[in-house]
Amino acid sequence: PDIDIPIPTSPQTPTPTFTTAPTATPTKTPKKYFEVDVDTVKGNTGDLVTVPVSFINVPENEISTTKITLNYNSSLLEFVSVEPGSIVPNPKLNFSYSNGTDEFDGFINLQYTNNSDYTACINKDGVFANITFKVVCTYDRHAKVVVQSGMFKDRNLNKVPYYSYIGGINISGIE
Repeated sequence: PDIDIPIPTSPQTPTPTFTTAPTATPTKTPKKYFEVDVDTVKGNTGDLVTVPVSFINVPENEISTTKITLNYNSSLLEFVSVEPGSIVPNPKLNFSYSNGTDEFDGFINLQYTNNSDYTACINKDGVFANITFKVVCTYDRHAKVVVQSGMFKDRNLNKVPYYSYIGGINISGIE
């Protein structure tokens, strides 16, 4: 008699299927960084020229403290004065500066410290300081004014990162 004998086959192993819940990919809005912008202006030999230093994208937690050192070539420009800009609250109480030269460069230290209360924090974009130079260079040239270093803190005294932009004076000389 014919007998049906089952022929053994290799067992089938099920393929594991992994399913993970989809995770939402957050779409980041580009972060606006706090910026210090030294403007570029024009001047002629002998002119008094004002270079604005502006703050852009002042953070939501405002700026309560800042120390900025700017450098310039003292053989091209002669420092005259600094005036606080329109965004500085209580400048007589909160704003100060010093300046000097070494054998190569001139420097200007700008300082703002909130010596009163939160209402004295810098809370908007605009001109922080106006620096006036006398142009002593006698030939056509760009005289840079550069942020050498800076420190910024918000009203909670957290450091605020920043970008800075080089500016200066495009000089039209007499030679």
